[in-house]
Amino acid sequence: MNKIGNHYNKSVKLTISLLTGAALGLMISGILLCLCAALCVKLKQVPTEAAKPIVTAVNALGAFASGYIAVKLFRSRGMLTGAAAGLLMISTICLSGSFLGETDSKAAVTRILICTAAAALGGIIRVNKRVTPHMR
Repeated sequence: MNKIGNHYNKSVKLTISLLTGAALGLMISGILLCLCAALCVKLKQVPTEAAKPIVTAVNALGAFASGYIAVKLFRSRGMLTGAAAGLLMISTICLSGSFLGETDSKAAVTRILICTAAAALGGIIRVNKRVTPHMR
């Protein structure tokens, strides 16, 4: 295959990996947020000042999974691919929040940085994971 076709195939594979990783990261974040909401209802006492850090931590876990999954599919460039998947995931969350009236830009930038770093870490961990002979 020529260079152009090979480059096109890699671009398509990267795009599919990023979109899949971001979508699964969003689903994982949503499931974890539902579990946290159920726990708050069960406790019958919601600490309002702890809500934003909890949401940020849950989003960071989802972003970590997003980066891990994207790198698992793409199989190279762990930090870059993971960070891109996490950035795509958290940008979707921040964009939807801006449509709903959330205007705290400092919190959004902080959340973006934390989640991008978590996703990059997930990508690094996945790309450095050794495949043992019996796992092939």
